[in-house]
Amino acid sequence: MSATSISVPETLGELLTPEWLNGALSTRYPGVRVTDVTPGPIVERVSTNARFKIEGDIPPELPPALCAKGYFSEAGRGSMAMNVE
Repeated sequence: MSATSISVPETLGELLTPEWLNGALSTRYPGVRVTDVTPGPIVERVSTNARFKIEGDIPPELPPALCAKGYFSEAGRGSMAMNVE
């Protein structure tokens, strides 16, 4: 997966995979190699906020504790669809 072909993940599960994170993070941190993802707290309202930790070959300037935000809940997908129409 190249940096120019990163797609928005359909699910939170997809976002929390080493494969997706490697592609997304490599645009800013070339050579990053995430090997493991540990999910943390998730707050789900209209948008979903998910904390997680990454392990692997991580550059020193990349913190291992990260947070992602997206529209992964049913309420969020409905809100997103209304904004697109």
